[in-house]
Amino acid sequence: MESKDWIELIIPIVSNGILVYLLQSYFNRRLEKKQGKATQITAIVQEYQKYAESISRLMQNFAYSLEEAEQNTILTEIFAIATKELFPYFDRHSAILNDFKEINSATLECANKLRDALTTQNRQLAVKHLNEFNGYMQKISNECDQYILHNC
Repeated sequence: MESKDWIELIIPIVSNGILVYLLQSYFNRRLEKKQGKATQITAIVQEYQKYAESISRLMQNFAYSLEEAEQNTILTEIFAIATKELFPYFDRHSAILNDFKEINSATLECANKLRDALTTQNRQLAVKHLNEFNGYMQKISNECDQYILHNC
C-alpha cells in the first residue's frame, strides 16, 4: 500500500471519530441541561409540598389539643405559615407551579373564609372551614407527589 492509500483510509476514520465526538458532546449537554431543569422543578414542587405538610401537621395538633389557648396558638401558626410561606411561595414560583393554580386559589379562598369565621367567632363555621382547609392541604401534598412521579 502506498501512502496515498493510507491517507484515504485514515482520514475518513478520523473525520468520523471527530464527528461522533462532537455529536455526543452536544447531546450530553442537552441532556444535562434537561436534567438540571427537572431537578430545579422537583425542588420547587417539594418545597411547596413541605409547606402544605407542615400546615397539615399543625392541623393534626389542633385536633388533638384540648385547651382553647393552645388551639389559638396553633391557629396562629397555621395562618402564619399559610400567609407568610405557602401563598407567597406559590406567587414567586407561579410559572413553575402553574399546574397547582386551581387548588391554590381554592385553598386561599378557604383560608379567607376560615379567617372570617374566626374573626366573627363563629366556631361551628370555623370548624367546617378548618376541615376543608385541611383537605386542601392534603390534596396539595398528594398532587405534588403525583406531579413529581409523572413529570420528573
